[in-house]
Amino acid sequence: MARLPYNVLVLPWRLTREGPRFAVFLRGDMNAWQFVAGGGEGCETPLEAARREACEEAGISPALDFRPLTASAHVPAFHFSAAARAAWGERTLVIPVHCFAVELPGPEITLSREHTQYRWADGDGAAALLRFDVDRTALWELRETLARGWYEKDGGGKISPAYVRIQGRELSYRTGWPGGIFSVFWRRERAGALSAQESALFHEIDGWFDEHLPEPPVYQSPPAPGGTPISWFKAAAAGEMLRRLEPLLAILERHGAPYDIVRTNRPGRIVYEDEFQVAAYLEEETEKKP
Repeated sequence: MARLPYNVLVLPWRLTREGPRFAVFLRGDMNAWQFVAGGGEGCETPLEAARREACEEAGISPALDFRPLTASAHVPAFHFSAAARAAWGERTLVIPVHCFAVELPGPEITLSREHTQYRWADGDGAAALLRFDVDRTALWELRETLARGWYEKDGGGKISPAYVRIQGRELSYRTGWPGGIFSVFWRRERAGALSAQESALFHEIDGWFDEHLPEPPVYQSPPAPGGTPISWFKAAAAGEMLRRLEPLLAILERHGAPYDIVRTNRPGRIVYEDEFQVAAYLEEETEKKP
């Protein structure tokens, strides 16, 4: 089948308790860490090629949501076979690289013979492993779009996935997940880190949520043996509630206190749901290596 004059790069990622994790692959013939990479064949579009390569090289379902990134690069044509170059013509000196991201529901990867191992890593860990500039640039773009609450659709534009959570960086002893925005403020108030005005504003906002947001029954009883689920806002229904939290985010920014806005379509095993939120257990995930 004819090799088309372009490459694709696919960045698999997933949400974990500690934040996004990215799958990187050790390519056997080059001893280089990279993302899933390959070229178009026949009459494939870049998106079709990305789906096929991800399935062949990592066992990733083509039915998942592959989203184009803006990051791109060009590769000299001399890296490819003489037959491919002849088909492309002598004026094809470089070919483009089209980048895609795909969120996986779990950590399972099925390696092809092209790679000898894979690793799930956080953003810094993945960047340190990757050899090629295009991989690192695409990773930076994906990390930024996730951190800013953006995720580019195939057709372009900013979207909000179905669920959103605002959280700090300290782990909750009840959930094992970073504490939510209200947990962050209760801790800061107990530590004396809020001014009287900031504390009053926090209690005003907390009171509004007590009145307007139902408390999931799973939080009204002692923690189950499996721990306590975590809450996610439904992004489509909770716009007013998210706006109500903006003054609290402004306080954290003034104090230089880190927080994350986490968005996903896969919050875990849902055990409670109402008009505005769900409570869910994130499924336990363990890294698997071949």
